[in-house]
Amino acid sequence: MTRAAGIHSDIPMAEYVGDPCPEPSLSTTTAHLLLTRSARHAWWFHPRLGRHRGEDSSRADLGSAVHAVLFGGPRVVYAPDGFADWRKKDAQAFRDDARAAGDIPLLAYQRRQIEEIAEPARERIAALGATEFERTLLWQDACWCRSRPDAMSTDRILVIDYKTTTNAHPSSWIRSTILSGGYDIQAGLVMRGLDRLSDTARREFLFVVQEIDPPYCLSVIGLGPEWIDLAERKVDEAVGKWAACLAANQFPAYDERTHYAEPPTYALLEVA
Repeated sequence: MTRAAGIHSDIPMAEYVGDPCPEPSLSTTTAHLLLTRSARHAWWFHPRLGRHRGEDSSRADLGSAVHAVLFGGPRVVYAPDGFADWRKKDAQAFRDDARAAGDIPLLAYQRRQIEEIAEPARERIAALGATEFERTLLWQDACWCRSRPDAMSTDRILVIDYKTTTNAHPSSWIRSTILSGGYDIQAGLVMRGLDRLSDTARREFLFVVQEIDPPYCLSVIGLGPEWIDLAERKVDEAVGKWAACLAANQFPAYDERTHYAEPPTYALLEVA
């Protein structure tokens, strides 16, 4: 089922992931692959075009479960108390059946862990002023685009995205994760969608970043003006590339030139 442009509150996560736009749309994942890999990678991982099927992992299930508890979404189901891990066939069957049903499977002992992670995150997100959750943004630019911020304030001035990680120290997360995860592109795409779909003035985008290991510390990280400017330029480039690929029905991989490497300065300095 295709959806019209707008801010939607009734699109389930599975429908969003499957892409409800009238044509294959640009998402954060597609844009990130376009800019850091190739159009062929973006095609391969697109739910409407490629042949890739994602693989779930138990660690990803933990982060997804916290997300579902905080914002709604797939049901979290817990295995019977007798399963200490997923190694036994019965446990694997329970896990696989749950995933096939669209649920998030966890072991029984993880119930308390999920609650301990979610409680401080819920308090911080509420304190920041978020009141709307899991809204889907669909809009038409040079191509169709989609985004799904975790939380927004009612006036849509504040946008929040929640991330789980192993290290939420602000400087470490900023240095190691924003670029590699394409999170600046995510912020830029959300801002672009809200600019197209609402009349609210300039917004603030915040990441609430939380560790999934005790003591479950979290930090709040925003993007400064230069990051926002860079993100906007990246989204501009991704929109143009995706529109051109769709129009030509061509999704090229890396170019065929020979690329010659030059040593970085630090490598030269290491040799006497």
